[in-house]
Amino acid sequence: MASSAISLTKQWIQQFIIKESICPFASVPFAKDQITYSLSTDKSFPESIQEVIGICMQMRSDPTINTAFYIMENDSYYFEDLLELNLACTEVLVDTDLDSDFQLVSFHPDFLFGGYLEDDPIHNTNRSPYPMLHILREDEVSRAVDSYGDTSNILQNNKVTTQRLFSK
Repeated sequence: MASSAISLTKQWIQQFIIKESICPFASVPFAKDQITYSLSTDKSFPESIQEVIGICMQMRSDPTINTAFYIMENDSYYFEDLLELNLACTEVLVDTDLDSDFQLVSFHPDFLFGGYLEDDPIHNTNRSPYPMLHILREDEVSRAVDSYGDTSNILQNNKVTTQRLFSK
């Protein structure tokens, strides 16, 4: 089962995130196989925090890892719990001075952005096959944004794309 969660995640990245240009920065690390995938089955909250910070430490010491996904195979992991995990991990990153090196992005099958109606297709940009945290290097994000140029159109493009793909 472990490999199927990673396979589904890779397929989601390739078939949706990259193919539909949801994230214009995803294709390079994906094509270069610079993404690490880690699985958490039924870990306790503190164990999950420890694992996420461990991934950050691994990334810090291994420059070949561009980005990482921490995947919760347990699909009963609630969206609110994922947001709490993200917040707790971010607080630890701040406390350990790793917040200038890494940022975390939440993905979940039931993801909801604040400020949008519940049935708005835009939520699909962060809806994934499993609950997960995406760990990004701050310097890679800055480099990607600098080379991309004006990023203000990404959200609008995602609105158009998700409207086309997910409107009823």
